[in-house]
Amino acid sequence: MNKQKVKPKASTQKKKVKWQEWTITTLAFTSVGATLIWIVMMAHNSAPSLDDHTHRNDFPEPNVLIASSKVCMSTDAFMNGNTQMVVPNLGGTYYACSHQCTTALQSNEAERYAIDPVSKKRISKATAFICLHPDKSGKVCYFESKENHLAFIKLYRP
Repeated sequence: MNKQKVKPKASTQKKKVKWQEWTITTLAFTSVGATLIWIVMMAHNSAPSLDDHTHRNDFPEPNVLIASSKVCMSTDAFMNGNTQMVVPNLGGTYYACSHQCTTALQSNEAERYAIDPVSKKRISKATAFICLHPDKSGKVCYFESKENHLAFIKLYRP
C-alpha cells in the first residue's frame, strides 16, 4: 500500500502564518511598551522629590565657613547636622559619614586631598577652609586660605 502524505490545505497554512505574525507583533509591542514603562518608572524613582529639597533652606550661605566636622570628606557633602565619624590614623582630623567613607579615606590618599578652585593647589581636607558650593547642591569646596574662599565667592555668582 502506498501511503500518501496528506498536504494541509492552503487556507490552514495561511491562518497559521497570520496567527504567528499576530503573536510576534503583539509580543513586540508588549516588550516595547514594558520597556518604556520601566524607563519612565526608573526616571521617576531617581528624580529627587520635593521633600528632598526642603532641607536646602537650612544650608548655610556660601560665604560662611563650615566646620570640618559637618562634612563627609569622602563624598565632599555637607551633612547638615548629622554626626560624623572621626577617621583615625591619618595625621590629621578627617570626618566620614559611614564605614565605607571611613575605609575610602583610610585606603585612598587621593580622598584626603582636594584642589583649591582659586589657587589650583592640592590641599589637605583636614586643614582646609570649607564652604558650601554656591550652587547649593550640598557639595562643599575646600580652600587653602580664607582669601581664596572670598575670591571664589566673588567669582562664582550663580
